[in-house]
Amino acid sequence: MRYIHGITTIPPAEPDNALIMGQTVHTGIEKSLEEAIKEYSFSYPIITDAAKTYLRSFDYIVSDEYHYMVTDASFNDHVDASYEAIKELWTTKTCIFMSATARPFFDYWELRKMIPEGQHYRLPMDYRFVSSVKFFYRDDDELDIIRRVQPGEKILVFVNTIAKLRKLRDTLKAEGIEDVACLCSKYRQEAEEFDKLDDVLKGNVLQHQVTLTTTTLYNGVDMKDRALKYVVSELWNPLLNAQILGRKRPLDEGDTCAVYLLHYPKERLEGEVKKIQKYQLEPVEAYKEWFDDKKAWKAYLHQPETLEILKKSHTVVLDPREGEYCWRKRANLQARVERVFLLQMLEQGYQTELLKKIDESLLAKVERLEPPLLEYLDAHLNEERYYQDWQKIFFELGHIYNKADRHAEKSLPSYTFARQWLQHYGYDLGSKQKRFEAGQKKMVWWVTKLEN
Repeated sequence: MRYIHGITTIPPAEPDNALIMGQTVHTGIEKSLEEAIKEYSFSYPIITDAAKTYLRSFDYIVSDEYHYMVTDASFNDHVDASYEAIKELWTTKTCIFMSATARPFFDYWELRKMIPEGQHYRLPMDYRFVSSVKFFYRDDDELDIIRRVQPGEKILVFVNTIAKLRKLRDTLKAEGIEDVACLCSKYRQEAEEFDKLDDVLKGNVLQHQVTLTTTTLYNGVDMKDRALKYVVSELWNPLLNAQILGRKRPLDEGDTCAVYLLHYPKERLEGEVKKIQKYQLEPVEAYKEWFDDKKAWKAYLHQPETLEILKKSHTVVLDPREGEYCWRKRANLQARVERVFLLQMLEQGYQTELLKKIDESLLAKVERLEPPLLEYLDAHLNEERYYQDWQKIFFELGHIYNKADRHAEKSLPSYTFARQWLQHYGYDLGSKQKRFEAGQKKMVWWVTKLEN
């Protein structure tokens, strides 16, 4: 938990009569609320029967970072227990829920009139610190963004997977970019090969020029670092991206940063929808239909695909304590919310819908990502060169290669494909045979700028 926003709106309470719940349940009896905040630490709530009884002794329960009900439920086994425990209390106790990104919950409660009039407070989001929003399309684009970071500047990159974390780190270091830190959750088996949080962030200041991280840094970590000028995200989920942007805490109006977001094409969005349907939603339907019928459930488990599906399921999981499968309802809610997001993105357009769901003010900040090749072209217009020399420049600076290439070793671009790429950015490519001093004819290319 970062701050207790709006704590003064709670009626005065006795010192020992308020409990703070966020990503943990603080179980000590504090002398004061200030002391509780000081002792607050990051973990995840484990609500036992004894803890439920203990909760009932408090008059006020503050549940911070409440978005974890629809963002962390896919990997946190205790979210359901936390939700149910608080739900039991909110009719008899004063429960306060806080988050910058729990809109699916809060909007639903408003729609159903579950929040009494005058008991809902919303502060406007402030993204003035975002100087621009640009979408990138390939790993090559992402590498170019990192390469452009100047001395004295820092960049924070959120990746999708551990495999990508390794690949990006190794690629950058192979290029001689050494000031790179990598971070994943300390609870993951792979954490040993990466940096520790204390080595990455000290006193709200990043310790390296390039910081690569999984979503372990997306939540509850403030970065008050004027040198942080670039934030990059490979994630599609708007709730996670809103949290990611919130890591930058500007020190003043001049403390800004550029944001780069990965574009998800239609095919990839459709693939995400299919994965959610197959691995998250369909197991729940099977569970609801067959679990109480032991014979039918056993038959379902013995179907060829079932166990492979359940290995990837977060909604129906094997409870090692009970020795049988259980239905995690908050993870199911997360899957449903994500599916709605994806379908809306498919219908309305990915980039627009993503930014609208974070904050509509970002739509006015979208700029086109210009490849580094364009700056080079402007300095070398109309220069006739042997065509293979231009091919190498297009390949290395513009990452232009023949579209049909799907293998790891991309081939130098053909004249036709290079010209199509250049025309998209307002340039053109000329070609002709030219006789050189030895009397040999060779093909030369040159780049011109198209008239507006």
